[in-house]
Amino acid sequence: MASTTPILPPLPPYPISELYPEKSWSSSVYSAYQELRSLFDHASSVPNEEADPIRISFHAEQLAGKGLIILLTFEEFAQQEHLPMDWIKNTTIAVVGLLNLLTGALKSLDDSNVHSLHTLTLLRTGKPGRPRKEIDSTLLQAAAAPDRMCRSRMARSLGISAKTLRRRLNDRGLDVTYSDISDEKLDQLVRAYRHSHPTSGHSYIISHLHTSHGVRVKRQRVIDSIHRTDGVGRVLRTKKRELISRRTYHVKRPHALWHIDGHHKLILWGIVIHGIVDGYSRKVTGIRASGNNRASTVLELFIDAVQMNVLPSRIRADRERK
Repeated sequence: MASTTPILPPLPPYPISELYPEKSWSSSVYSAYQELRSLFDHASSVPNEEADPIRISFHAEQLAGKGLIILLTFEEFAQQEHLPMDWIKNTTIAVVGLLNLLTGALKSLDDSNVHSLHTLTLLRTGKPGRPRKEIDSTLLQAAAAPDRMCRSRMARSLGISAKTLRRRLNDRGLDVTYSDISDEKLDQLVRAYRHSHPTSGHSYIISHLHTSHGVRVKRQRVIDSIHRTDGVGRVLRTKKRELISRRTYHVKRPHALWHIDGHHKLILWGIVIHGIVDGYSRKVTGIRASGNNRASTVLELFIDAVQMNVLPSRIRADRERK
């Protein structure tokens, strides 16, 4: 932290001449420089304050990602935008110097200054069954706060079930209650949000009420409010769903067309399922659970399906790795 913080050179004056009648930088150049200036200024303030590894790492990643992309773009379009190469060079030196300063500060921090919060304790009673899981009281209070994170997400991060977290909240008298808001007030908030976001559904509205107004209500109350405040829209959306009909699908013969697709709902557990279906008979000609989504894996499944059946005339797939 003892190193001197670099200074970002200001955007130079536009080279006014007969060749450049615009007499000012383009809006893209000016906007990009302002973004770079903002990234640089925020990152520069970190070494002057109390060291925080997370904050230092965040600003270093922002500067290395967005900042260097802006500099590379300046260099690529320097001739077209009449940007002086000397200025680009000096600006790059300043950004890289600040990155080195942040990286050095991050490495110099002593790990002993970082204290871990013991969030979960196993209480063994000597009785049959699994030990009781006790959660830190500070974390439970945070779980009951109005601006808390999703309860199920917090439970997953702790390695427990949402039901266990709810029981521990009840034991401490910290169970989360819903906001005391009248239907009229709720309708006003829903109507205002739907006015600017007419196509948003109840999930977006619930998130908006929580994050912007600190209001937590049941999903059914939000759905009922949408019905009260946007009856016409509700009817039209229902009618549109009723008008959707299944398209007529024709394939001339068996094995004239195979469909290949993947199922990624289990990808969090490292499982990807790929399947092949004959378009005429709907017969599953190939299906396999794999540990990756590589194109070579899909190709291997296709070759095995051909060997077990026949070579199809055509195949159809989406525009992914397949």
